[in-house]
Amino acid sequence: MHKFIIILLFLFIVTGAFGENKGPCKITGVIVTKSNGSPVEYASIQLLRVTDKSLVEGTISDTKGGFSINDMAFGDYSLVVSFIGLEQVEVMNIHLTKEHPTFIAGKISLEPSSVQVQEVTVEGKHSTYTQSIDKKVFSIGDDLTSTAGSVSELMQNIPSLQVDIEGNVSLRGSENVQILINGKPSALMGKNKAEVLQQLPASSIERIEIITNPSAKYKPDGTAGIINLILKKERKDGFNGTFTGNAGNKERYNSSLAVNYHSGKVNLFGRYGFRLDRRDRYSKDDRLKIDTL
Repeated sequence: MHKFIIILLFLFIVTGAFGENKGPCKITGVIVTKSNGSPVEYASIQLLRVTDKSLVEGTISDTKGGFSINDMAFGDYSLVVSFIGLEQVEVMNIHLTKEHPTFIAGKISLEPSSVQVQEVTVEGKHSTYTQSIDKKVFSIGDDLTSTAGSVSELMQNIPSLQVDIEGNVSLRGSENVQILINGKPSALMGKNKAEVLQQLPASSIERIEIITNPSAKYKPDGTAGIINLILKKERKDGFNGTFTGNAGNKERYNSSLAVNYHSGKVNLFGRYGFRLDRRDRYSKDDRLKIDTL
């Protein structure tokens, strides 16, 4: 008997808790996009009580964007409509009374949500190696060798080029290589090319072109190929310059000074480099002389 009374009391409490939101009132509306008025399917609609913002009822829109919340009790409510990618909208001042038990929200328009950012930076990098019909182009990257080393050290990282301990450059096994600067012969590349390449800083090079089958305009007779060094061009207005210095073990030092003046169509550019690289070499010569007399 006592158990029966307890069950009846429990059912009465639960029925009262769920029944306090029930009544003869009704709320209807249609969810559409603000841009073209197309219906928004499966938008989330939440009915909140104005006094404490507690959730009273919830539903979703149908395939035509419509929704209906039925059997609501009298009171003051607000509707919160949301959908992924669209701005949330809240419909206020919903008063359900005996005189006005039905509230028609009409079309509720949602507009796309947006995130405002202060700055967007897009960075791109050229490919290190590109190949065309007549040449191979190696763009200088941002590694330590390209900023602190010499052109001779830079060439050691380029396929098809070989650099010996003396700094002599060979292409496909032959040291008979013509070296150009910006596509033109230079007086610097005279008798001792290796010494010039060891003194020239790698930071002054933009790219290196390897021409294995040069055309007649380069006059390539008797050469294994052409190495074309493309120097960086300074385009800043006025007078400016850069200085770099590096030090290593075993008394290895190098530094370079670049100065540029640009005004209108006039551009003067000069660079001076210093390099000290100590390399100890040891040799042994054994000779045996036999006197036959």
